[in-house]
Amino acid sequence: MKTLAIVCVATLTMVVSAQDKKPDVPSIFSDNIIQSWGYRSIKSERREQSEWEIKHFGKASIRLQAIKSTKELKDWKNAYYRFRIAEETYATPEEAKKRIERIRDTPPGLDTKTDPHRVLCDGLAVGRIAYIVSTDSTKFEIEALPAVMKLLTVQVSTK
Repeated sequence: MKTLAIVCVATLTMVVSAQDKKPDVPSIFSDNIIQSWGYRSIKSERREQSEWEIKHFGKASIRLQAIKSTKELKDWKNAYYRFRIAEETYATPEEAKKRIERIRDTPPGLDTKTDPHRVLCDGLAVGRIAYIVSTDSTKFEIEALPAVMKLLTVQVSTK
């Protein structure tokens, strides 16, 4: 009887864990592509838009991919360039273009010092997709964002 109870509890735990686990979100770019840029992929996820974003930019599905450089910064011990790539898919190319034109628009009340991704960014629209690359460090934006944007531009032009 004790063995049966243990098996039941273990089975229930596995079922609950499987239900809690979020489905894997495919990366925007493969690990091989990110590695060819000199980065590694940290995580991929989906994000829902806020009501403000939907009203301001239009409805989109959003995937995010966090990347981190493979080489430590020479002038900053234990620091690595890190960026977040957003792929925002809109209903029309015009909405994607409008999103990029208004890339630094921020929701009312947002403190860009605590959420600098809204202003430390760059992006481009390709068809219905707006690609936005952001970071949380001014140093990273100045030193590495232009290079990442060049790599992104080449990559999406070959998709």
